[in-house]
Amino acid sequence: MTSLDIHFGRHMRNRRDELSISLSALSDLTGIHEEILTSYEAGELCAIIEHMFLLSRALDVSIVYFYKGMMGEENEADGEENKIH
Repeated sequence: MTSLDIHFGRHMRNRRDELSISLSALSDLTGIHEEILTSYEAGELCAIIEHMFLLSRALDVSIVYFYKGMMGEENEADGEENKIH
């Protein structure tokens, strides 16, 4: 578990909560097993790029969203510019 994994998982969970999407529904949308999604959210597992792509599409954000704020950026990634259109 690294700080990157924890940061990714926290953003993933926050976005899922914002959209009121259950783990089961996210699993159905992405094809990623619920246990893996739970591990991502807990920061226990490093997400592979394919899963990042699938998650960003399902959660309607760019992959960068998951890492915004990691390097001390002032603005969190929750604006329109981070959505996939």
